[in-house]
Amino acid sequence: MKAARFEGKICLITGGTSGIGYEMAKRMAEEGGRVIVCSVDKNIQEAVQALSQDGKYKVEGLHCDVTDKLQRLQIVGYINETYGRLDVLCLNAGVPGFKGSQFYMDEEHYDQTFAVNVKSVLFFAKDALDLLKKATDGGNILVTSSLSGVMPSKVLGVYAMGKAALMNMVKWLAIELMDFNIRVNAIAPGFTRTEMTADEFKIGIDKILHPRFTTTPDMIASVACMICSKQDGSFVNGETLVLHGGESYPKFKINKQKL
Repeated sequence: MKAARFEGKICLITGGTSGIGYEMAKRMAEEGGRVIVCSVDKNIQEAVQALSQDGKYKVEGLHCDVTDKLQRLQIVGYINETYGRLDVLCLNAGVPGFKGSQFYMDEEHYDQTFAVNVKSVLFFAKDALDLLKKATDGGNILVTSSLSGVMPSKVLGVYAMGKAALMNMVKWLAIELMDFNIRVNAIAPGFTRTEMTADEFKIGIDKILHPRFTTTPDMIASVACMICSKQDGSFVNGETLVLHGGESYPKFKINKQKL
């Protein structure tokens, strides 16, 4: 039987129609939460139908480009009018940005990557602050960072730079919002099987890395839900949990039997 850590909670998840965001939404809904997923995905209603299991769980889907202030405010306004508060805000939407030598990247790619991965996180938190202050027993903000924020790759340099910025952002926000009884944390997944990493898995990254170093979105979501729940995560604040199975430790890096 599933726990009910999110019973009656209002939970908003950006990028909630696929990958880690989808699994966060699934778990929170299964544990009693009323979940709103927002995404630029054209198939958002199909995701909602799957998440709700045809009405068994309380899940809604709303279109939102997180870089668009008006669209963010429309989401916040809807939640305010409908529920009057927000208990959990998972800022999960992200893009990989330009792949390859970053010196071949133009400014447009840079601006877009930071607009989605960094700027939108800060300003969505700002836009939703008044609703989070009204949370039933303390608000929660969870940001999706990445292992690349501490182990940068030369082919995803700007992406890694943005993810590192998020780790610092959650520390500052945790201090800033502590007096409002709002916790702010981040998760930093390593190689996870999502649409964003599909190319890496096609070329066999899982054959090079030790099996412990690749994971699935549901495993990441289980930790995310622990952090966001009052029962299990109330003492976690201003932290980034790096979820990589030990990948950052060079001694265990390569699965030599697969080479």
